[in-house]
Amino acid sequence: SVPSGPHLPGPHLPGPHGPDAHAPGPHRPGTVLKPGIVWLRPFTLGDVIGGAFIMYRFNPKMMIVMPLIVLGLTALAVSPFAAWVVSRGTGASSVDIGDVGTLGDVVSILLLGLVAVFIGPMVSTATQGGVIGQKVQPTDHVGVMARRALRALLWSVLLVIAFGVMLGLFGLPVWGVWTATGTAGAIAVGVVVGLAALAGLYYVGIRLLLVPIVIYREGCGIGTAIRRSLFLTQGAFWRTLGYYLLISLITSIAANVIYTIGMLPIALTTGTTVRQGLLVAVMTVVAGLVESIQLPFVTAGLTLMYLDRRIRVEGFEVELTRQADAPQEAWLTSPSRAGVGR
Repeated sequence: SVPSGPHLPGPHLPGPHGPDAHAPGPHRPGTVLKPGIVWLRPFTLGDVIGGAFIMYRFNPKMMIVMPLIVLGLTALAVSPFAAWVVSRGTGASSVDIGDVGTLGDVVSILLLGLVAVFIGPMVSTATQGGVIGQKVQPTDHVGVMARRALRALLWSVLLVIAFGVMLGLFGLPVWGVWTATGTAGAIAVGVVVGLAALAGLYYVGIRLLLVPIVIYREGCGIGTAIRRSLFLTQGAFWRTLGYYLLISLITSIAANVIYTIGMLPIALTTGTTVRQGLLVAVMTVVAGLVESIQLPFVTAGLTLMYLDRRIRVEGFEVELTRQADAPQEAWLTSPSRAGVGR
């Protein structure tokens, strides 16, 4: 017979509900699923960047076709306005090729602001669908996506207003010193104030980086989205900053390459000056191509960063696993709020 005695507890084996359940690092075989483009565990940098690239192959309708269609319609709408901007600025029917950069900035800002309203929520939803292995179609629940897009547009407007107010507040000390002591003092104060403003903008911007994605994914208001973004990025500032800088670097390189290729034929065939209409048409097309690549990639990357933070702090991989086995309508039309604040 086996001798009896006091029960001695065995070694702790962390399981799905243990202290190591959501810690980053290697997971035991059989405990992680991959229904879609990435494994359902805390994402690595390779998962975020690679997943954004894989989305172009997984769902090209949402990542390529729809952005190009919407951008084409937007280009037709903004071309007359862009031509008017140039004519008002130059007073001539032809412009110097050096003005291309300024015109490109104007067109790009217009395109980004208008297209983000339609493309942002669709790409974000398609990315979550890619994570759980479901392809979202452009016509799926347009009304839900439109409502969330309008909230995100309102957030963008508030950001512009806040940025203008902040510039005014930081400019007041510089103006005061300039009127009191002259240029030298104003320059010194401007450098100090500028560096402080830049650091503050970076910090606040990164902490609020996920606000549009929270609106897209959780269907909440702006106030709740701000609180959620602050919560999800808490203790992850440098990770979030590093991921976002790399995503921005990749899209910037792609943008520069496309701009160069797109404008090279004009520079080679027309000399230093070009007809205003030709410049506007080409710049609109080039800017549209750039935004059709940049915006989906950035949105997909940010959505993967959002899902990663929810997995790490809320155990959201459990909900994602459930969604992978559920009908698309079950998660696409209802806010993805399971596990919030856990």
